Amino acid sequence: MNQLNQPTLGRRSLLKAGVLLAGAGTATSMTGCALGAIGNAGSKKLFVRSTAGAREDVMRKYVWPQFTKETGAEIVPVTANTAKMVAMLKSGSADLDVVDTGGLGIGKLRKSGGLLQFEMDRFKRFKLADIRQSAPDWLSQQIYSEVLVYNTKQLNGAAPASWADFWDVKAFPGRRVLEDAAGEKPPLEQALIADGVALDALYPLDVDRAFRVLEQIKPHILKFWTSGSENESLFSTGQAALGQGWSPRMAALAHGGLPLRIVWAGAGNAAQCLAINKATANKDLAYSYVDFMMSPEVNAEFSTWFPGGPGNRVALGLIKDRTRLADFGNADQYKGKVFDIDISWWDANMAAVLDRWARFVSA
Repeated sequence: MNQLNQPTLGRRSLLKAGVLLAGAGTATSMTGCALGAIGNAGSKKLFVRSTAGAREDVMRKYVWPQFTKETGAEIVPVTANTAKMVAMLKSGSADLDVVDTGGLGIGKLRKSGGLLQFEMDRFKRFKLADIRQSAPDWLSQQIYSEVLVYNTKQLNGAAPASWADFWDVKAFPGRRVLEDAAGEKPPLEQALIADGVALDALYPLDVDRAFRVLEQIKPHILKFWTSGSENESLFSTGQAALGQGWSPRMAALAHGGLPLRIVWAGAGNAAQCLAINKATANKDLAYSYVDFMMSPEVNAEFSTWFPGGPGNRVALGLIKDRTRLADFGNADQYKGKVFDIDISWWDANMAAVLDRWARFVSA
């Protein structure tokens, strides 16, 4: 997939300039989606948080043009990390309508008080009971995983099979990367798994032990990456030989021809979530967008192009290419090999861990 690096403008400057960033000239429709009419939003624009990289590429090519075709509304991607979104929500900014973020990020956003409490009867294309994870102000659009990934060519036949192997720099030499706290969270679980902690005994996390193990690998880390797009870039450019990645992005790169292999042992599953900014000036259109994205047809199509488990259970049965299920961390074949990231533990302990992490990376 081609990386599209479009500038991101705020609502006021964009409307003043009259620029159409998404949908124009991309009339590709999503194959096999039985999508009904939503209405016509005229020349309205919907500001949706984008995670950039391969996920945004898929949105631009397969998803947003179809929504534009049905509603007449242009999707404007807003590139913002969690800290920026929190600031936008706290300030009541209307420069963001729909939030698209990981489960750990959504916890921080909820604490800002800026997420809209859903009126569930406004959703017509899916049943709440079919959604894998949900709350009064967010829905799980996709299930992704924190995985170990490696470049088969750079490792010259060596095949790490666990996080313990990642920590073994003699047996598996190569430039390494791990997630920074600015991505979503520090890699505490990965350190504990490498040190022998069983998956079902991870929580509550032994923070002191995790940081002791991280100190061992720190001298060998090329980069603690801060976003999914940076994570992609480190592997797509060959800078990283092995390390931590988000499974949909890594699988997309592998399907695109890069010599990458995902290790599912010790993978941590989390939800990619959709929510609406309480201060949105486009509430009806925002509801329509969430409804559209959560429909089984669109959810299945998106998971086909951007490999990750559908957030809508019904969508799983609509995926025609069943080999794609190997890219889903919540697939039956990985039971016992993966774990669910405990969002409640992180919500309660994030502040203390972030303080410890800041001291760790700066030392």
